[in-house]
Amino acid sequence: MKINALKIEISTTNGEYGFSCSFLMGLNIIRGNNSSGKSTLLNSMIYALGMEELIGNKGDKTLPYALKEYVPNDEDKYKIVNSRIILEIQNQKEEYLSLIRSIRSDEKNNKLIELIDGPYLTGNVSDVSTRPTYIHDAGSAQDNNVGFFRVLEEFLGLKLPNVPSTSGSEVKLYLQTIFSALIIEQKRGWTDYIANTPYFSIRNVHNKIIEYLLSLDVFENDRVRNKLNLEIIEIHQLWDTEKYKIKLIEDNNRLNISGVPIKPSSEFDQNLVTINKLLGEETLSLNEHISNLVDRIQQLKTKSENNYKDVPDTVIKKMELAIEELSRLNSLHESIVSEIHLNKSLLTDYSSTKESASDDLKKNKLAKKLKALGADFNLEISKDSCPTCHQHVDDSLLLADMHVQPMNIDENIVYLDKQTKMLDRYMHGVENLIQKQNRQLTQIQAELSSKKSEILGIKHDISSVSEISEADLRNQLRYEDEILKLESAEDEFSEILSELNLISIRFKENKVKRASLPTEYLSRLDKKKIRYMESAFKTMARKFGYKSADANEIILNQDTYLPFLSGLALREINETKKPNDADIKADSSASDFVRLIWSYLLSIYDTSKHHHGNHPGLIALDEPGQHSMRDTSVNALFKAINSYAGLQGIIAASFDENDDVFQKETEGVNFHLIEVGDKLIKKI
Repeated sequence: MKINALKIEISTTNGEYGFSCSFLMGLNIIRGNNSSGKSTLLNSMIYALGMEELIGNKGDKTLPYALKEYVPNDEDKYKIVNSRIILEIQNQKEEYLSLIRSIRSDEKNNKLIELIDGPYLTGNVSDVSTRPTYIHDAGSAQDNNVGFFRVLEEFLGLKLPNVPSTSGSEVKLYLQTIFSALIIEQKRGWTDYIANTPYFSIRNVHNKIIEYLLSLDVFENDRVRNKLNLEIIEIHQLWDTEKYKIKLIEDNNRLNISGVPIKPSSEFDQNLVTINKLLGEETLSLNEHISNLVDRIQQLKTKSENNYKDVPDTVIKKMELAIEELSRLNSLHESIVSEIHLNKSLLTDYSSTKESASDDLKKNKLAKKLKALGADFNLEISKDSCPTCHQHVDDSLLLADMHVQPMNIDENIVYLDKQTKMLDRYMHGVENLIQKQNRQLTQIQAELSSKKSEILGIKHDISSVSEISEADLRNQLRYEDEILKLESAEDEFSEILSELNLISIRFKENKVKRASLPTEYLSRLDKKKIRYMESAFKTMARKFGYKSADANEIILNQDTYLPFLSGLALREINETKKPNDADIKADSSASDFVRLIWSYLLSIYDTSKHHHGNHPGLIALDEPGQHSMRDTSVNALFKAINSYAGLQGIIAASFDENDDVFQKETEGVNFHLIEVGDKLIKKI
């Protein structure tokens, strides 16, 4: 990432004010006296990038009055009418993107960042049309089209993953967290190695920043491990659900099902599962039991054959009519079941259409939101398609003098809202129809049962003039009903077995993936990267003049990635230390701790560059030479930044408002100077 140029535009009651400057690759020094506006310039850059949370707040609260309220001029104060920041950036592909963000405006909200594709400040842009994006609201880090942080992430070629959250789920590693290791502001930025990281419920957020910037294997392993843990919870829930279904089948059909483990198992074999029928104190396999019932039915049918010769014709006619009615009821039963299935399919189609309409409604509401934030754009609808159904419209169907007016955002929202409500009504109607058909189905089932009883009664009449036993007839019907019920249970159980088998496969795959993860937290390559960073850190600490302890004794802790000495983190204050214990931060000067921060930030970049990590290649430091820093130390910092071909450094410093100090600290350093002068904001 490279910052190309920045421009501050301010309209006041006394005319136009502002400031503009360009930045080069390598070291850029912003020089100005104290209170001249150096930090304002750096904070303007942060604000334009939507990163003002690094300064401690959101919106224009992070900016001084001279950018949003009034411009002081001697004894006068000129009220600001409009103000905005324009920032031009460039990615590794040498693509340009210009960002425009308002500070004070009656038309544009500061949650709006407008984008121009191209070098708006440093080159010729043929198309200066803007596209709107938004920040600090839901979706700004996820929406590929209008979420600013997601668009910026894509432009920079970063792929920020989800990481474990403090609640045990996953949360995105937001771009703002990464930038907290790139941009160090003056007031609180020098209090820790990576200070002012915004809170996004990320577990071990500083670890994740380092792991991402260095592209450690552990970063992906930790993400995979967390994902596998969440999957295990889901697998157990799914298994418990299927086990509950099995319990219902057992209870409703007096069955005993064995061979299904209580908990998920990678060794589950559905061929070893048995299903038995409980017969008093004994059990019999379900297949054998059904086979026995079929044999009994066949025996009863055989027994009743040729026993109708003495039955009166009127009784036979009555039987034929009853069987005909039974056939009609069966057909009606099948028809209603089919209609229920069709209506359920229709309900699914309506649901899909509603989902699509709801998605369009969401997009239009988002467009309205951007428009409310002040975005200058209109929704364009193709003249060749219907604005509602999106089908092609042949212009020959329209009168020559007829003008088709496409719907605006509000009309689209009203239409789509009505469409979703209409679909809700349709779905509600279909649901009611299904309920009505289910009631009809229940009634038909009752009539079927009644008709079977009627046929049983007729058969009783037949049995009175034949050798057919009424008990045999009742048993035959009972056996047939039981077979149907058991076969239905068997089909349901077969589906459960298939589901359990799939769950078992997922469980096994989960175990295999878990076993493939390194037993140690850091891989061999990770350890190599940490050792490289540790070596770079020590080298820079010595180069920057760190004297509070022997830099050779410092190690980077493999759990926190922080500098440690004799088991003590160099940023911690040990309240209970013994007289001979070393507390580096407490005992050393503040300037020495700042040297450690320099060393840490640059060693991250050095390691990322050497091992092809994810560092964007930007470091911006506000007053790094504070705390009475020696000139030689600051000079060494400048030379270190300048030594990296792919790094852009932006330094804001006052140099004690002394030309001699400036000359000493920049001696032998190649840099691009940005002079602020007495005041940053000047009359244009």
